[in-house]
Amino acid sequence: MFQLETPRLVLRDWTESDLALIEALASEPSVTRYQTRLRVAGADGCRRWLGTAIFHNRQNPRFAYSTAVVSKHTGSAIGWLGWGEAEDPAHGEVSFGYALLPAEWGCGYISEAVVAMLGFVFETLRRGSVYATCAASNPGSAGVLNHAGLTLVHRWMRRDDDLNLEEEHLRYRMERNDWMNRTTRNDVS
Repeated sequence: MFQLETPRLVLRDWTESDLALIEALASEPSVTRYQTRLRVAGADGCRRWLGTAIFHNRQNPRFAYSTAVVSKHTGSAIGWLGWGEAEDPAHGEVSFGYALLPAEWGCGYISEAVVAMLGFVFETLRRGSVYATCAASNPGSAGVLNHAGLTLVHRWMRRDDDLNLEEEHLRYRMERNDWMNRTTRNDVS
């Protein structure tokens, strides 16, 4: 089972016992407003989502990492961080996304998890670049990406048909050289 540790968190492969977290994230409008991958319908949709994540995590070679974010303090799974081969390699080699239970927002957990993931992607997988996107109306997510050291590289308008909404989106990117320079200076937190 894949696992990364930070001072406060464990990022680990999903297990069947994590279904309650997926159900909690998928039923939270403040999460699904921005994290479209978690827009799944009901308990069956959540089971399928989890089953698909577990299936992809077991592939060899592995192209994706979908992890539960677990608090070391409580032992509870509190969020999701996933990364893998980019759908559009013109934007970067690896893309990633995340979600956290709203009760855990503002504690720096996702920033901590993203920094650990970046270290793994650049130092272990030796990939050349990563990117993530967020809605401009989601300053918390933009803050996570900025804090982790990614650079805003593109803005565009995107339509969300589920919400009947068009809004500005932001793409952030980091190159492996930028990560290595940052870690050499001990700027990573």
